[in-house]
Amino acid sequence: MQRCGMDLTDEPVARLVDHLSNHHLRAGALSYTSGGSGILPCYVGVVTAALIKMGGLDTELAQTSIRWLVEHQRFDHREVRAGGQAEWPFRAPVNYGCWASVSCYHGVAGAFRALAAIPAPSRSPEVQVRLTEAIGYLARRSLYRTSGGDRPLFRHMTQPFLVGDYRSDLLDMLQAVADADPMLGGSDWVHSAVADMDGLAVDGRVVLTKNYGRKLIDPIPFEAIGEPSRFLTYQWVHIQRTLASPPR
Repeated sequence: MQRCGMDLTDEPVARLVDHLSNHHLRAGALSYTSGGSGILPCYVGVVTAALIKMGGLDTELAQTSIRWLVEHQRFDHREVRAGGQAEWPFRAPVNYGCWASVSCYHGVAGAFRALAAIPAPSRSPEVQVRLTEAIGYLARRSLYRTSGGDRPLFRHMTQPFLVGDYRSDLLDMLQAVADADPMLGGSDWVHSAVADMDGLAVDGRVVLTKNYGRKLIDPIPFEAIGEPSRFLTYQWVHIQRTLASPPR
């Protein structure tokens, strides 16, 4: 819905928000099940980012999820410690390794996307602190690479998709960079990631490489895998323009 440009004034989006609020907001943030054990930073971030972009920043669903990310999400990288320190009573983040000595990239990526999606004038000081911490974590990885290496952290990072479940790909991360602060486009680590994304495009068009989310619908019906994607290409063009010509 978000990729199609829909927002809260569209009846399907309104029904979506009602459904999630009634069935997946029972323990302080958006849960991919219905309770606290389904609250994981990757899912919270990915869905909250889309919700904000559909005009849902002021909904209870978004506000409680943002508060949870600010209070709980970690951006640790070995000796560098950052992020919220509030205790969380459920063991799911421990079981999934969300907050190990190096915070799970999926959770950092989702949280970054959600916090970056908040328009700058609406960011609280606490949100801005977490956003800065997330950027510090990602800069150490050149946005999407292994620490001190030249390999993508995950194969899917360079395989653009429309639906990724808890995952974020390189295009998603560059979108979040553009949302967070277009001036970051002048940083070496962002410039390098932009060049990598440009190398994935074919004549400037982004090819849809794969999709996840098959529990929702299979196959995903929007566009054909292996063909240039209008959705992803439009997003890539917008990102390039934003990072190349940041607002003054």
